Amino acid sequence: MEYADVFRMIGISARDYFVKFAIPLVIISFISSLLFYFILGSLLGNMSFILMLIPLFGILLALLYPKVIADKKRIEIDQNLHLFITHIGVLSTAEVDRVALFEKIAEKKEFEELANQAKKIVKLVRDWGLSLPEACKFQAKRCPSKIFRDFLERFAYNIDAGQPVEEFLTAEQDVLMTEFETMYLNSLKDVDIFKDLFLSMILSIAFAVVFATILPALTGADPIFMLVITLIFFTITETGFLYAMKTRIPNDPLWARFDTKTKSEREIDFCIFIALIGVAILSVVVALMFMGKIPTILPLINKPMPLIMLLVLPLTPLMIPGMVSRKIEKILRERDKHYPSFIRSLGAAETAKQTTTTHALKTLQYKDFGALTEMVKNLYKRLNMRISQEYSWKMFMRECETFIIHRFSEMYMDARIKGGVPEKIGNIIAKNVERINALRMHRNQTTTTLIGVLYGITASLAFALYVGIEVIELMANSLQVIDLSTPEGIPSASVVNLQQYNIPQVNFIIAFLLIIHSMLSSVMIKIVDGGHQVNAYFHFVMMLWISAISALATDIGIGSMIKIGEVV
Repeated sequence: MEYADVFRMIGISARDYFVKFAIPLVIISFISSLLFYFILGSLLGNMSFILMLIPLFGILLALLYPKVIADKKRIEIDQNLHLFITHIGVLSTAEVDRVALFEKIAEKKEFEELANQAKKIVKLVRDWGLSLPEACKFQAKRCPSKIFRDFLERFAYNIDAGQPVEEFLTAEQDVLMTEFETMYLNSLKDVDIFKDLFLSMILSIAFAVVFATILPALTGADPIFMLVITLIFFTITETGFLYAMKTRIPNDPLWARFDTKTKSEREIDFCIFIALIGVAILSVVVALMFMGKIPTILPLINKPMPLIMLLVLPLTPLMIPGMVSRKIEKILRERDKHYPSFIRSLGAAETAKQTTTTHALKTLQYKDFGALTEMVKNLYKRLNMRISQEYSWKMFMRECETFIIHRFSEMYMDARIKGGVPEKIGNIIAKNVERINALRMHRNQTTTTLIGVLYGITASLAFALYVGIEVIELMANSLQVIDLSTPEGIPSASVVNLQQYNIPQVNFIIAFLLIIHSMLSSVMIKIVDGGHQVNAYFHFVMMLWISAISALATDIGIGSMIKIGEVV
C-alpha cells in the first residue's frame, strides 16, 4: 500500500490532511516544546533535552496517523471476512436483489468497516446512479484491504459478464474462507514470534534489574532510583508487546454479547461478588499480619512469609470466577463443535420434507447434538407454542451464549425469512463454521504454549530478582560480623557501599514489578485466548503465586548455601 494511496482510503485528500491537521500539529508541538523548556528547563537540568523530542513526536504522529487509520480499517475488514462472505452467500440463495445484498450488509454494525464499505457501494448505486459493477470497481480502488479489494473486482467482473450472483457467491465461499484461514494462521505464527521475542526481552530486562540491584553496592549510586527507572522501562516494554499482540491476534471472541446478562454471565458475576468478599476478609488478615497481630512465620520451614506472598494472599479468591469461567467455556466450545452438524441437519430436513423449521425440529430434537441438545429441544418447544420465529431463535442464541452460534444463527434465520433454500443455507454455514472451529483449535494450541512460556518466564524472573536481593542481604550481614580492611587500611564499607540500601523498599519495588508483569501477562493470555475477561484473574493470581513460591524457594536455597559455607 503506497503512502499516497492511504489518503484516498481514509477519505481525505493529502492537501486537506496536511493543511488542516499535520501542519497545525507540528506547529503546536514546537510551541509546546519551547514553553515546557522555558518553564521546566531549570528543574530538569541536563535532562531538559528530552523536551526537544516533543516536536519529533509531533512530526512522526502527523506522518504515521493516516497509515495507522488505514491499517485499522484493513484489520476490521479482514477480521470480519468470514462473517461477510457467509452472510452474503446465504442471502443470495433467497434470490435477493443484488444491491439489497449490500444494503443488508451495510445494516450490520458488527461488521465494522465492512459495513461502511457496503454502505458506500449502496450510496454510489442509489444516489449517484452507478451500476453495481461500476460502484464495486470504484470502491475497490479506495478499499484498504487487498483481500476485499480483489473480491469486489471479481464480483464486478463476473456480474458484468452475466454470471448469476448465487453461483458466484457460492464459489467465493472457498476463496474468501481460504484467504481468511491464511490470514488467521499467519497471525498465530506472529504470536509465536512475539512470544520468543518477549521471552528474550524479559530475560534481558531481568538481568538489567539484578544489575540495578547489585551495582549500587559497588558504585554508591541510589539503588531505589535505578530500580524505579528499570521498572518504568520494564512496564513500557511489556505494554508494547501487549499492544503488538492485540493488533495481530484475530478478533474471534468465544462469548456472544447481548443487551442483558446471560445465565452464565450472571453466574460469573455472582462468583466475582463472592471473590470480592474473600478479598476483603483476607485483606484484613494480611493487614493484621503487617501490624504484628498475626505471626507471618511459616510453620514447617520456620521462615517469615516473603512480601510478595503477603500481597498475593488477599488476591487469591479472584481465582474462583476464573475457574468457573474456564469450566463454562469448555461447554461453550462443545456447543460450537456440534453446531455445524445441527444446522446442516436442520437445513436438509426442511428441504427434504418441504416443511417449516418447527416440523423439521420435531424429529431433530431427539437426535444427540452433545452440549447443544437441550437448546435444540427448547427451540422446538418455543416454535411449537407459536412463539414468533425471530424471538424463538433469539432465545436459542442467548441459551447457547457463544459468538459463533449467535452470528450464524442470525444469518440462518434472516435468510429463511427472506425465502432462502434451507439445505443450501445449512451447508454454507456448516462448512464455514467447521473451518472456523479448526482455526480455533490452532489458536487453543498457541494459547496453551503461551501460558506455559509465561508461567516459566515468571518463575525465572522472580528467581533472578530475589537472588539479587539475597546477595545484597548476604553482603550486608557479612559486613556486620566481619571487619575486613584493604592493605591501605580503608574499611571494607568504603569499597562496598550498602548504607544507601533500604532492603524493605527494594523488596517492595521487586514485588511491584512482579505484580505488573503478572497483570500484563494475564491480559496477554486473555487476548490470545479470546475467552472471558475473568480468565485473566485466574492467570494473574497463578503467576503471583509462582512468584511468591520462587521468592520463598530462593530464600530457603540461599540460606542453605550459607549454612553449607559456614560448615565448610
